[in-house]
Amino acid sequence: MKSTNWQGCIQWDGEKTIHELSALSGQDVRFLRPDFTVDASAWRRAGYGPVSEILLILDRLEGRAAGASLLVSVSTRIIVETAKLWALRRLLGPVHITTIGDVRDLAPLDDGTNRVRTTVQSVVGVWGGADEVCVLPHNVLRCGFLDIDAARHALAVTRLLRHESRFADMARGLTGAEAIEAETARLIDEVNAWREGAEPVAERLQQDMDWLDGPRRPQDEKRVFVGVNQFI
Repeated sequence: MKSTNWQGCIQWDGEKTIHELSALSGQDVRFLRPDFTVDASAWRRAGYGPVSEILLILDRLEGRAAGASLLVSVSTRIIVETAKLWALRRLLGPVHITTIGDVRDLAPLDDGTNRVRTTVQSVVGVWGGADEVCVLPHNVLRCGFLDIDAARHALAVTRLLRHESRFADMARGLTGAEAIEAETARLIDEVNAWREGAEPVAERLQQDMDWLDGPRRPQDEKRVFVGVNQFI
């Protein structure tokens, strides 16, 4: 695994306070870049799982991974999402990976738990060895990327992880963690197995869609969503 010397970043669409936000961000936080070789963030929102995401990225790059930049969405499922990033690094080598939180994790009207969720998503990016970790505004579902107070909170999360938690003090700190290593190996094995098929991407995406329309529905009903269906 690579060093955890990652760069914090935030996304911002407003013009009126962009200078204020730039002054707040300082040297260790920057704005999300607009020009990725592969923007994979929408695939998570479409419901595709980690194996499909990796297959799609490999398909888009078509063997041109050297120097590529990826925007990858991550959820609060710490083990599998960290393993997804490790698998990407092992399959692709020296690519530039930026993570951004999955908005599907967020509750529309629950700012308190959303602040925790965006922090957990950011921890996944750090543990996964991302080059950049973009912290979502906790109220992005209501306000988009326009709320200066939410941006301040995102900056605070980045600084807490970079300077207070000491995540960046130890390179490859989770290497050898059995659960993550096992999940990484499983993802890579499954990706390689699918790549041996005639149309691996199309077949895998169809499987995901069938799952979304069928078995996922009862699973979603049982999922714990703090502040929404439990602990209200």
